[in-house]
Amino acid sequence: MAKRKEGNPYTQRFFEHFPMEGDILIQVLRGHLLVEEVLRELLKLHMKNPGAIKGTSGASFDCHQVICLNDAFIDTPKKLSWVWNSAKKLNKLRNDLAHKIPTEALTHKVNDYIETTQKGFYIDSGFPVEKYDDDYPLLYDSILCLYVSVCLIKEQSNINVCT
Repeated sequence: MAKRKEGNPYTQRFFEHFPMEGDILIQVLRGHLLVEEVLRELLKLHMKNPGAIKGTSGASFDCHQVICLNDAFIDTPKKLSWVWNSAKKLNKLRNDLAHKIPTEALTHKVNDYIETTQKGFYIDSGFPVEKYDDDYPLLYDSILCLYVSVCLIKEQSNINVCT
């Protein structure tokens, strides 16, 4: 895949590290990693002393906890409220792929994640459906939509925290 030079650092990072042609396992694992990275940065923005949870006497939050804490701390715009549910579904999908042998139920979970994210991004967020790019497979597009939306929430939070 060709590296894209345009865009902000988040989209550059996504296109550098996300395998568009990868199999479902690598796409979910890599996509989850990219989303979780931003979620953890976002959570730190809302802490007065993020260093207090670091180190051996600190706290270790799993991804589900990070998602829930962000949802609790952030006054998310209504048009982006779908993000937390979508992130939880991606996290569950990642856990199932990492800890279980794939079954037919996996296809249902992938489709459920895709449907939740596509509806959230293209309908709830107000993006016209005709903007969907058919060149991107739905799982790829859904992970990209979630990633971009989490980055947007982080950028908006960063502005609000700093002012």
